[in-house]
Amino acid sequence: ATAPDLRYLKLLDGGLVDNLATRHLISSMRDPAPSPLSAEQARRVTRVVVIVADASMRIGGDMSKSQDGPGVMETVTASVDAMIDNASRASLVTLAQEIRRWRKRVIRWRCQVAAARECTSFEVEFLKLSLADIGDRTTAARILQAHNKLSLTAGEVDLLSGLGRQLLAASLRRR
Repeated sequence: ATAPDLRYLKLLDGGLVDNLATRHLISSMRDPAPSPLSAEQARRVTRVVVIVADASMRIGGDMSKSQDGPGVMETVTASVDAMIDNASRASLVTLAQEIRRWRKRVIRWRCQVAAARECTSFEVEFLKLSLADIGDRTTAARILQAHNKLSLTAGEVDLLSGLGRQLLAASLRRR
């Protein structure tokens, strides 16, 4: 639309394009090493943990529980969920690949440019935390109540940050 034709601006959730917000990180990791770290950080740091938080709840997936065919809303919701999930999986694969390449570039930079002692001592971990992994139905229902709100209550913030801590601790224990 051109400016004279533009009467209303519609905003959509960024999740439709970059659901896990990985594009900027991938792009900055492709910059010359040691970016996105500063030179000082790259000399000093020996371990980086990249955490991707997936707040999606996969709400459109119940149609296989009934013999009846899905309704219009179930079909549309499931289709949008599938589209977003597919893009999310692809971005995670791309991020994991870029993290491996970035680690090699940073090590090469540390050994050649920074002359860092123990220049190869640089590890990068990649963790994905997903609210969809919450198995408790009561907790899942509380999460869905906070889903896509523009503002959260203090209790909702506490709930979500507590769940994030639980998911992170569980993920670290599995390693």
